[in-house]
Amino acid sequence: MLVAVDRPTALRLLRIYGINPPMQDDRFEKPARFDAGIPVTIEAVGGSDGPAVRLKIDGQRFSYPCPLDASAASHAVQHLHEEHVLPQTTASDAALHSLLVKASRMYVETGMGAVHLILYLTPQGYRMHAVYMTRSKN
Repeated sequence: MLVAVDRPTALRLLRIYGINPPMQDDRFEKPARFDAGIPVTIEAVGGSDGPAVRLKIDGQRFSYPCPLDASAASHAVQHLHEEHVLPQTTASDAALHSLLVKASRMYVETGMGAVHLILYLTPQGYRMHAVYMTRSKN
């Protein structure tokens, strides 16, 4: 059985693993576009073939064995460029590379049931939209 992780615990885990928390509307004095950028979903989950990091970008899905180290994350980002799914920009490439490694580490090291990061890649890096985490109930 999977149990949702409470908000304070999820925010603490994001902080520990160096992942920006979702942005809140009240941080801005003037209206901002929260959907600007390339929508990306990163999921670290268990599957029939073992743990995997799955990406959804532009309606296409990709899956990589978990845990992902820096080299595997670099290959994943390069694969996205070769498939013409992701435009090559230094900041968004670095952000996606980093998030793949961090999400993979968080999933493996914490024993989570699943980690879901919903974000927007921007020319400056990324902006987190939502985070969902579940843990296995023993």
